[in-house]
Amino acid sequence: GDLNPPSKASGIAVTLFQCSPEQDVLLIAQVERHGVNGNIGRAFISGFGLKSGAIASSIGHDNHNIIVVGTNPADMAFAVNQVAEMEGGQVVVENGKVLASLALPVCGLLSDLSAEKVASAKKEMNQAYHQLGGRMESPFMILSFICLASIPFHAVTDCGFIDVLSGKVIDPVIG
Repeated sequence: GDLNPPSKASGIAVTLFQCSPEQDVLLIAQVERHGVNGNIGRAFISGFGLKSGAIASSIGHDNHNIIVVGTNPADMAFAVNQVAEMEGGQVVVENGKVLASLALPVCGLLSDLSAEKVASAKKEMNQAYHQLGGRMESPFMILSFICLASIPFHAVTDCGFIDVLSGKVIDPVIG
């Protein structure tokens, strides 16, 4: 991502790393949603192609916390809060507005709607994601497996960016 020059805040050199949607370097976070520890794991990701906004989901194997990918922290926080308000679900947001969503009120994993209504909502979410520049055919499916810390090579959990093979949390910025 973009690397701002170090600043001298209180005599300490500070380097700020930011996402760069133009280079497909986005922010990703997993927010613990079960009231256990309040952890938020953060990292960078590429491949989603978003130019603005964020997507979030409460389907995230194996822990089913809220996983969110976005171009800016404000939309990401808004998306996470929308999923929380629905008591589970999936959402596409931009500039503090919901573009498309699907509530998943059964444990944050299942809908109580008909298959036809779920399919329609998923189609709307995928279309909204593509309008924001997304390139994946099934972004929510990919998002649900990024949290799975049992298949190589990397994952994002509420503890942070995980090197799956070593089982260790690693800093997403190699310095």
